[in-house]
Order: sequence, then C-alpha cells, then structure tokens
Amino acid sequence: MTVVVQEKQLGTAHALACAQEHLTEDFLVLPGDNWIDATSVARIAGTQNAMLVKEHSHPANFGVVRIKDGMVTHIIEKPDVAPTHTVSTGVLSLTQDFFRHVTTPEIPDALMSMIGDGIPFRAIVAEQWHDALVPWDLLHMNALLLQGISSRREGTIHRGAIL
Repeated sequence: MTVVVQEKQLGTAHALACAQEHLTEDFLVLPGDNWIDATSVARIAGTQNAMLVKEHSHPANFGVVRIKDGMVTHIIEKPDVAPTHTVSTGVLSLTQDFFRHVTTPEIPDALMSMIGDGIPFRAIVAEQWHDALVPWDLLHMNALLLQGISSRREGTIHRGAIL
C-alpha cells in the first residue's frame, strides 16, 4: 500500500490527482465514510467508467444523478431542489481518461467533462449503501453490520461479571 498525502485539501479530484503517478491502471474510488455492500463493489469493479448510484429520501445532500438508458447524463452537486432521488454514492470505477478531464478540484466536474466529451459513464445501482453525514449515522451503520454477526460466549467469564 502507498499512502499519498494531499497537502491542501482542495477537493476529491485534486486528491486523486495527487495520487495519479501511482494509479497506472483503471481504479476504484471508495469513500472512507460510507458503507457499501461487497456485492455492489464487486459489480462496479468490473465496469470501466461507472458510478454506483442509489435512491435516497434526501437527495439534496448529495450529488444528484440523471440517468438515461443506464447511462449517467448529468450530475448536479447538492442542488437546492433535486430533480430526482437518485444520488451518487461516491463509489466510482475510473480509467486513466479521468485525469485528462480534471480542471477543477472536484470529481463531478471531471465526470461531466468526460460525459460532455462523449465518454459513456454507466450507472450501477447499489444494493446497500449508507453515508455517514452525522455522528449518529455511524451508530446506524454499526447496527447494520452487527446484524450479520452471530453472538457467542467465549473465554472465561468472571463470576462477578454481568452480561
């Protein structure tokens, strides 16, 4: 693993540009504050120039995506009034073409430039995705993850312990 430090946090496209010399093939972008099911990640991993999308009840908090025939046609970042409830999860599968389109520090601008240049950008629907916008979102995600774990008692339990 190689760690690349973004000295000034200017935006997500800028962060990727800082790591460009290490990204010599197609690559995945996975937000660190999200929970995405493994099946959805596997599905997007095999697709060039794709975005994982999901319906959300509060789309104005995210990049809202317009889709036609399975392809992303437009991205509107945090609109006051969202034209759809489909949002970008921030999970992306990108080719090296991405870097030719980075002219601002933000990923949606580069993606819109790619789409404008006729590069097809596929929308793949996520099965499960949760974003941590506020601290209590972490509690919700933790509860979801704990559902998949079976409880068991192991080791020595002290006589005075209360379980």
